[in-house]
Amino acid sequence: MRRDNFLLILIVLISLVSLLYIKSRRTRRDWFHKQTIYYIVSSNENKNYLLFWPYVKRNVEKLGMVPILIYTGRTKPKKKLKGKVIYKPCPPDLPSNNYAQIIRLFAPSLFPDKYCVIADIDSIPLQKEYFTKPLMTMPQKNGWVYWNDWSIGPNCNNWPMCFNLAKGRVWAEVFPYSWDCIDEVIQTWLNSRKKGRQYFLTDQYYFGNHLCRWKDTNPHRFAEYRQTINNMFVGPRGHGGTFPRRLKMHNIKLCETLKEVTDTRQTSGLAWVSRLKDGIEPSFLKETLKVLKL
Repeated sequence: MRRDNFLLILIVLISLVSLLYIKSRRTRRDWFHKQTIYYIVSSNENKNYLLFWPYVKRNVEKLGMVPILIYTGRTKPKKKLKGKVIYKPCPPDLPSNNYAQIIRLFAPSLFPDKYCVIADIDSIPLQKEYFTKPLMTMPQKNGWVYWNDWSIGPNCNNWPMCFNLAKGRVWAEVFPYSWDCIDEVIQTWLNSRKKGRQYFLTDQYYFGNHLCRWKDTNPHRFAEYRQTINNMFVGPRGHGGTFPRRLKMHNIKLCETLKEVTDTRQTSGLAWVSRLKDGIEPSFLKETLKVLKL
């Protein structure tokens, strides 16, 4: 009799603990799902990149996120940029393309209480779940989650910019620099790098350098998520030799025709779009952007 009572009590206790665990998981998941994500991109006055902003802005808003553009051009664009645009002109003694790449690392600190993800301006989001699923795996509210579809990285000398998501205050822990003094920081970083590919990857080098130091002291706050939603890469197969030879893909489909773009759009979480300088025809790019518009 006693044994039966003991087993009954044990079963009840296990059931209660299980219910409480499921409820806490559901509450945590629902809380994360309600959070607004700030989607931060950057560009200088280069029209080959700036032309993506209206499409990125529209899709990001349609998905319930907040698009932010950090504009680093030394001259104001001919057409007024719509939406939330932060003007941060590149100093005359710095290369504006590298400046635009690196500035994304500091921008999230402007929004300390918001979850921020930095992205390339020529990547167009198509599904909100592509960002909310990783967010819901974050170890804690002030944690950091990373996911990546490309085979490069992550390592402490070359950490991919896409994709990393955390609160702005956590980004500020990783990059503890005042917004007013980042020009000097960027100048120092660029001066330490050799011209060429190493110079081009300055953003990823210092990203890995800083994030790995933070991760080593905060391992319980960091998570790496394996993305399960497929993506598409739009552009010519050559792409300067980067596809598929230099950058091997995991779950990214190459789309070289408008039909392939149309057929793949519904199942893709994100579209990486080749730039004009890489050989994509302007008419194909224009039609592609129309298809990708939510």
